[in-house]
Formats: sequence, structure tokens, C-alpha cells
Amino acid sequence: MGEDIAPIGNGKRGTKELRIYENEQAPFRIIDTVGFEPSAKEERKAISAVRRWCRDGAKKGNDNTQINVIWFCVDGIGKRLFAETIKSMTSATSMFKSVPIVVVVTKSFSDDDQDNIVMVRDAFESQSKGFLGRVRGVAPVSDRLKGIVPVVAQAYRISEDVTVAPKGITELIELTNELMPEGVQAAKNDLNAFVLNRKRAMAQGFIAPTVAAAVVAGLAPAPVDVPALSVIEAMQLKALAKIYEIPADDDYAQFAETALAAGATDMLFKTLLNVLKAVPGVNIAGEILNAIVAGGIVATFGEVCAVAFEKVYKGEKDIKELDWFKQFFDEEFTNAPSEKIKTFLENWDGKMDAKSIAQAVVAAFAVAKNPDEKEAANA
Repeated sequence: MGEDIAPIGNGKRGTKELRIYENEQAPFRIIDTVGFEPSAKEERKAISAVRRWCRDGAKKGNDNTQINVIWFCVDGIGKRLFAETIKSMTSATSMFKSVPIVVVVTKSFSDDDQDNIVMVRDAFESQSKGFLGRVRGVAPVSDRLKGIVPVVAQAYRISEDVTVAPKGITELIELTNELMPEGVQAAKNDLNAFVLNRKRAMAQGFIAPTVAAAVVAGLAPAPVDVPALSVIEAMQLKALAKIYEIPADDDYAQFAETALAAGATDMLFKTLLNVLKAVPGVNIAGEILNAIVAGGIVATFGEVCAVAFEKVYKGEKDIKELDWFKQFFDEEFTNAPSEKIKTFLENWDGKMDAKSIAQAVVAAFAVAKNPDEKEAANA
């Protein structure tokens, strides 16, 4: 970056904590992380520091906290690169799982860098063997390796007569600038995916206890009070709307009215109850049947609303599209109950306490695919 700004370790750890370096002449900033050391404790600290920095940046929603290109620095003198070290790097930067990687082979004092280049390529290929992430849209780490640049950062004196001149810096900067547009888009996509997954986890974290509350209501000796389920669903709806940043305006009020009108009716309860009773060989006490059905209704309601709110959050649907929502809702309660009841019975351990029933209900009544995913799968 044109000046000496980072400490040099000379055999010891140079960077003791995550630091950010920037300079008016450079079109990017460098996030310098703690190195991945042989000590398991130090390695965990290094991984956690990078992950924490990424998470904090994601919460702030600041573009300056995105990682757009990864410089993975490998010591050129040791001529060894372990798969575990690559794994540590990908683990630390797991939020940005699509951004390009450039391996910087530091201390490349030899005139022939081919051995180190082959070493890096072999290590990355080895790490990617047997990789199953493609089905989830994640590229293996070898696909993200966009360059290997041997570098001598500053003139290094070997003896009185021999000094190794700096090399590789210009090539590294040019390659980084070339990769930056791809990296910016990849980081944006990765960050959006992280935020979305976080919202999904928060939604699941709220749906589960409301299902448990519905199961408890169903286990009561008195017949299930359907309006009571409506109260639980209203709580669900309000919390899910907040998670997915849906404003509490007139459009939301109309959506909520439509959803709640469909989500807790005597007919819906009887439909699911009849489906459950019709399963061959099922002999379950009445209050347990009521608990399963009550939990199933609340679980499906929460999952359907979460999918709808997610699509509104992503800009794929308008909250005013009530016909789309009603069709989706009807499909989940008319076409799917038999399969969901079957899945519940497979997951349920037969224990009659509220916790065991609720866990099996949550696992069985989740919406497997939203309508657009179903259409894509059929195509």
C-alpha cells in the first residue's frame, strides 16, 4: 500500500488481532486477520474473530464490511499447505462462500515458483474432492480459486551480495481489481442469503413455541377452543411480520384479516382430525388427537405466513396479492395433510407429553417448498 503499516512477525505472530488498513491511493481496503496457527485454541480464536466481524457488519448493513476478494496468504518457504488450513479459511469466511479467492504465496524468494503453485492447486483440488455442496448452490473451494500470485512484499536481503527484489505486488493488485466486480456481486448475494437464513431461523424460533402452546391447548380435557388457536396465530403473524420487516399498515391489516379468517376454523380442525383418524392402525386417545391437530394447524399457519412474508421481503410478491396467498394456504391444508400426518407418525416417539408431540409436529408440518419452488421442480 506504499508504506510500512503492518507489523512483521519475524517467526512470531505479527497480526495479533483483526485490523483494517486503507489508503487513499488504494481502491480497496484490507482486512488483515490473525493467522491460522497450529494451535487449535489459536486457530479457533482466529476463525471466530473473522466470523464475528462479518456478522457485525451484516447486522449494520454496511457495504464497507463486505469481503469481496479473499487473499489467502501461504508461506512460500515452508512449501506445505494442509487441507485443514484451507478448511479453516473457508470456515472463517463462511458468510462469503461465493467470493473469489486469490492465494498469495508470500516470501517467494526462489526464481522458480512452480513448485509452490502446483502445491496450492493440489491442496485446493484435494479439499474439493467429494464436495456435495453443489446441490445447495455452493461452489467447491477449487472453483473459487481465481489466481495464485507469488509475492515478495519488499526487498529482502539474503546476504551481502544477494538481495531479492520485490515482485508480484502489481500483479496481485491488477488481479484483485479485475475480480472486484465479480466479488462485489458475489458478496452481495452471500450477504442477502445470510440475512435471509437468519430471518428464517428467527421465524422457526418463534413458530416452535407457539406450536407447543397449541399442543398444550389441545391436551386440555375440554374440547379445543378454535378461537384460542386464532389468538396464538395472531401472535405468530405479528412476530413474523416484524422479523420480515413488514410494516404494520393497512395492507398488512387486510392480509392479517384474510390469513386469520382462514387459519382457525372448525371446518379446518375437523378436516385434519378426520385425516388423522383415517390413518390405518392409528389408535390414539381423543385429547392426543386434538393436540396433534391443534399443533398441526398452528405450525402450518406459521410456515405458510413465513413463506409469504419472505416473498414480500424479497420483492417477489406484493402483500396485496391475497388471491395468491389464499391459494397457497388452501393447497397446504387440502393437498398436504395426509403426507404430513404420515410424517408426524414416523417422527413421533409415542410419548404423550406436550414437548414430544410439539417437536414431531414442527418437523412434520413445515412447508417443504413454496409454490414457486414446486413449479420449478415440476418444470
